[in-house]
Amino acid sequence: MPSTVALRARTLALASAVALATSVVACSGGEPDPTGEPDPAGEPAAESAGSGDAEAAASRARRYEVRGQIVRVPDPTDRLSDLVIRHEPIADFEGIDGAKVGMSSMAMPFPVAPGVTLADIAPGDKVAFTLEVDWQADPAYRITRLEKLAAETELEFADKQSREPTEPAAGGMIPPPEEYPVEEPPVV
Repeated sequence: MPSTVALRARTLALASAVALATSVVACSGGEPDPTGEPDPAGEPAAESAGSGDAEAAASRARRYEVRGQIVRVPDPTDRLSDLVIRHEPIADFEGIDGAKVGMSSMAMPFPVAPGVTLADIAPGDKVAFTLEVDWQADPAYRITRLEKLAAETELEFADKQSREPTEPAAGGMIPPPEEYPVEEPPVV
């Protein structure tokens, strides 16, 4: 199992990439070319204001079908708490430059798009979700679909070259990294 330092380094690297992407997009500032021709940096020009903005964002977004295990659900009394999921590797994940960089299995916070319900989701649940990534949006990534999987669903958290465990520990859960301990659902 990777050390806590290695896991924190991976999480920090992803957070840094998202922050850098957000900064680059925010600082680019120029007006879009109304002809739709690529700008000098090679990025497609933005659509005109109105409904075209949503269409342009949808066409630029990359979607990944991912599976994972819920580590923490947001606390409704704390607007800054996040949904945290330990996800399987995403082999075809593309970086901000469009290059296929892949993403290792890790536990990380995920923003959730409006309309996605977390009503029947609890720590330990296995889920399938659609991860939408648009490096020009804020947030740059979010969950747009979330579906609970059967408890007996087997998840593969180890990358082919990783030594992370893929066998469930006692209780049927794969141990999450230490910085995201699985919270027990409240007893009712």
